[in-house]
Amino acid sequence: TFDMGIARACREHGGPQVLLVRPGHVLLPGYECGFIGGTGGRIGNEIVFNGDLSAHPDYGAIRDFISERGLGLVYFKDEPLTDIGSVIEEVF
Repeated sequence: TFDMGIARACREHGGPQVLLVRPGHVLLPGYECGFIGGTGGRIGNEIVFNGDLSAHPDYGAIRDFISERGLGLVYFKDEPLTDIGSVIEEVF
């Protein structure tokens, strides 16, 4: 997240672990910028991002945060990192 209030509340109240990243660098058509959380989601044991996560200035920290939790990372190198609301795994 780039929301300092959310990050602080999670740390202070035992909420989920979050990584604070720089705002911007995420497209959301019609808006100044999107949210990093809206670019991806968990599918199985991988975190999938819609677009080129390696172009984000906090890529290394994001990659390490995911890796430290034993999860894989998938992103699409030739596409802009774009907020699509989220990535949701459909299970039948």
